[in-house]
Amino acid sequence: MFRLVYLSIPSPRQVSTSVPPRRYSHPWNETHPHSLVLIPLVLALVFLGPRWLVIVATAVLAGLAAWEYLGLAEKGGAQPPRIAVVLALWPSLLVARNIPI
Repeated sequence: MFRLVYLSIPSPRQVSTSVPPRRYSHPWNETHPHSLVLIPLVLALVFLGPRWLVIVATAVLAGLAAWEYLGLAEKGGAQPPRIAVVLALWPSLLVARNIPI
């Protein structure tokens, strides 16, 4: 009815005490310098830039995000139509142009 499961605990002689060398860098080493530059640029664009530049920058970033997402989908085995999806973002420019700010 009941089955006992025994866990084996390694003896101190079986445990390795050597520490493998680090072969990776901390993620902050890669992202932190980018954020120090890009965050002030985005804030300046949003608050000081002309409206058309904000719309174009948003459309370009949406296109890059869609391209990256479709790349992840391809790695998962799907075959999304990349060009069609990115071109489908262009009507958003026409809509954004007519939104009052």
